[in-house]
Amino acid sequence: MLGKISLANLSRSGYNSQTRLEDIPALDNNYTTLESRAKTVAACGSSRTTSQILPDMISAKPLIREMIQSGRNVAHGGGLDGFMKVYLDTACEFSKVNPDDGRPMQSLVIAMNPPYHNETIKRCTLVGVATSEEDRVAKFSQISDHFLIEKGSVATLQEATAVIAEGKNTVLVGRKFWDGLITQCSRFFKDGFAGFSFDETVKVAENSDINDVLDKVDISARRTSHGKFVFPVAIRDCSNSYIVYNGGMETIKHATSLVQQNEYSKGKCLKPVLFVGDFFEGLKKQYQAICDAGFLRHKPEELFRFISVPEALKKGRLL
Repeated sequence: MLGKISLANLSRSGYNSQTRLEDIPALDNNYTTLESRAKTVAACGSSRTTSQILPDMISAKPLIREMIQSGRNVAHGGGLDGFMKVYLDTACEFSKVNPDDGRPMQSLVIAMNPPYHNETIKRCTLVGVATSEEDRVAKFSQISDHFLIEKGSVATLQEATAVIAEGKNTVLVGRKFWDGLITQCSRFFKDGFAGFSFDETVKVAENSDINDVLDKVDISARRTSHGKFVFPVAIRDCSNSYIVYNGGMETIKHATSLVQQNEYSKGKCLKPVLFVGDFFEGLKKQYQAICDAGFLRHKPEELFRFISVPEALKKGRLL
């Protein structure tokens, strides 16, 4: 057994085959300082390549290269496919190298434990370990003040809603793809479920144009912190489904997490998530975009449904 060992020792050992994720600190505090967070961008997006996002993946490479060469760190999941592979490969190729172990210093990875089959802790600097997707997003928030969200699946949507709920500086790449989320978030802020406007927290880039995205990251960096407003989570746990009612970003954060759990559960889905009323029209549009892009592994109706208030009343499910 290795016992408790430092990240520095892990680096020198090269994260060899004897290294256990259980022996790695949950998070290296050297990367949670104000100075480190300010220059780190957490990059999210699909971990699976589809024909629809291939042009965006090609455009993302020069964007990540420019971030690295301008002195920024890029935090990611170490994925071997999709946007994750672009982040991993590009950050590794252009990063400054640690003279002690030869690892790319600007390519920061938070690994999953248990590990995913399509992720690696090679060719990166391992800064922490997470036990769930929610835990990993929370750790990304601790090491980065900025989030770059490319097109992705229900997991990427869950990451986006989580960081927006936290009031993190967020840049969504691909206005057309993310239009549903933009519409839904605007509805939240308009209806008073947050103490700040959507435009204060989220910037939207039409595509992966280097200057446009970096400009929006820089503008976000100059924004005054506003904190977050937490509203009660309006979700009812029923025997065969989850019922979601009008609520703020915390509600949508938890609801998208439940959908994500269904999508990636092994075997049969857990319980479908039912969204009540036209309040969720934006989210409905976003899930349709995810489906159209070929990201879903299950049938949509197995993961979620959008039902009317009369339908909910008829089923006796309204709170």
